[in-house]
Amino acid sequence: MYYVENAHEPIITTETFEKVQAISAEMAAKYAPKTIKVKTVYPFTSLIRCANCGKHFTRKKVRTGFVWICPTFNHIGKSACASKQIPEKTLEEEIKNIDMKQVAEITACDGNLLIFHFLNGSEERKKWSDRSRTTSWTEEMRDKAKKQTKARDQ
Repeated sequence: MYYVENAHEPIITTETFEKVQAISAEMAAKYAPKTIKVKTVYPFTSLIRCANCGKHFTRKKVRTGFVWICPTFNHIGKSACASKQIPEKTLEEEIKNIDMKQVAEITACDGNLLIFHFLNGSEERKKWSDRSRTTSWTEEMRDKAKKQTKARDQ
């Protein structure tokens, strides 16, 4: 392979090329992001694996707080992966008596089952309960629903 300079007549002049490069560098500096976005790592990041599709759960903000959810279920739907989202508070309750430094992975299975896989090869199974809808509603939400019901019934 050989590199030959000035073998062909240029399409544009060297002066025009250099001006365009200068403008391009100026635009890049002007519109480039000022800060680099750092990906936040949470205590359960890359730790919970979906038993249905094998992907790691991700953290998602919902109106009742944060949940950990399978990305396949979240982006494609229940037909692709029927796993359930797990409220972060539920996960925090389930790990109270567990040394998380010794946990290699958590498998989220159907039937609200979490399997904790430890670094020493042992496992611990924990079944979690779904949050009751009555406990997930705030007083403001209840008042708003009452007002809407009264307005609709009049």
